[in-house]
Amino acid sequence: RRRSPPPINGTGEADDSTTFGGTYYDADGGFDLTADTGFSLAGGAATGFLSNNADIAFITGTIVLADGSHLAINTGSGGGNIALAAITGTSVEDVILEAGTGSVTVGQIGTDAASDDINQVSLSGAAGITLNGAIFTGDDAGTPGDVTLNDPVSLGNTLAIDTTDDSSGVDGAVTFSGTLQSTSAFSQGLTLTAGSGNVTFSGIVGGGGLVLGDVLINSAAAVDADAAFTARSFTQSAGTGATTFDSSLTTTGADDSDGGAVDITTGGMITLSGTVTTDGGADVADAQGRNAGAVTLVGDTVSVAAINARGSVPTTFSNGAGVGGAVTITSTNALPQITLNGDIDASGGAADTPGAGGAVTFNDDVVLAGGVNRAISTGSGGGNIVFSGTVRSTTAFVEGLTLTAGSGNVAFGDVVGGGGLVLGSVLINSAAAVDANAAFTAKSFTQLVGSGTTTLTTGLTVDGADDQVGGTIDITADTISAGGLL
Repeated sequence: RRRSPPPINGTGEADDSTTFGGTYYDADGGFDLTADTGFSLAGGAATGFLSNNADIAFITGTIVLADGSHLAINTGSGGGNIALAAITGTSVEDVILEAGTGSVTVGQIGTDAASDDINQVSLSGAAGITLNGAIFTGDDAGTPGDVTLNDPVSLGNTLAIDTTDDSSGVDGAVTFSGTLQSTSAFSQGLTLTAGSGNVTFSGIVGGGGLVLGDVLINSAAAVDADAAFTARSFTQSAGTGATTFDSSLTTTGADDSDGGAVDITTGGMITLSGTVTTDGGADVADAQGRNAGAVTLVGDTVSVAAINARGSVPTTFSNGAGVGGAVTITSTNALPQITLNGDIDASGGAADTPGAGGAVTFNDDVVLAGGVNRAISTGSGGGNIVFSGTVRSTTAFVEGLTLTAGSGNVAFGDVVGGGGLVLGSVLINSAAAVDANAAFTAKSFTQLVGSGTTTLTTGLTVDGADDQVGGTIDITADTISAGGLL
């Protein structure tokens, strides 16, 4: 049973469904419509609903877009709000919602990831966009199903945005042009599947204390975050382009909770220009320190600033301390390169019995950058520090290393300071065993404490730069084994 549309100004109700057969509705005073089973737009062409700064709402029921019936709602440049329960299409229709200085609230758009019944989605509302449901889009004859959110977004629920089209392989981009936040801190998360489309976060994510829940990017080409990004955890499972964070990435745990993991895997390069922090949450309940989240980075080349993956401190020092998070970095390039632009701290929390440190592992060649020594610490609780590939400075005799492994080991698997890019000063504050398996060249080498064997398989060279005095070798360890010249 279908009924004619109710008056376009004011409030209307329908027991079953309401069909709009036209393509233009001028609701000057706005309207508020309900229908038990939904609304059908059957005009067969782009269908517009306009108001003069007044609200437009389809409160209950799904709006079903017939073939070619693209939806456009515009409340003017003033403060009219738009509220829609849900939208589905028939043959990849577009959805454009423009609320001027008002707000947009919308439930699910699209049927599911397989249906590809919606093409492009563009939402605008300066007072904010609230997403209460998933968004699914698909390709329309080569036009990708881009999702563009032009103003600040709040997540009303944990939800997914999927812009992939399995049949054509033409995937859409996902763009958050404004800020993005949860409704309740650490609660509402986001799963993005963009395939060959890009994912862009232009504004602050998880700001104002409204930290996002878990964020998962199943697939994307490039991923770009231009401002501070805070979530319970962040995972990118796959990517073909660059992943770039221009500011901080934070997954510190909520009070009395462990820190969240940062896990990024992409075929493109990874550039993290701000500090990555996965610290354990504060011990507000006076029970125990909390563990930090792990940091795992796998990219073509990887460039990182500071990384903090520290276990938290218990309020009462006799309680257990939080464990530091493991940091593992891998470069998959044929000429691999990991550039270290900041310090790494994977220490366990301080306590009567300190928390264990997280292991720090560089699986490929490392370049030290920034003109200063780079400090890597796994704390007194111990955690291994492993350089599997070569280690060199950016400028000879300038960038060095300060390593604190506590009861953990320090290992250098390949040449250190080779190719004329001699390290600056190398200082090992503490370690159990120290193992250098290839030539090691630095301005100076000092090991203050060692509880195990220090092994220099092919010797150790401390050269002075031109017109400079040669450096010193000062090793304190339980046993010293030198297989080459010192």
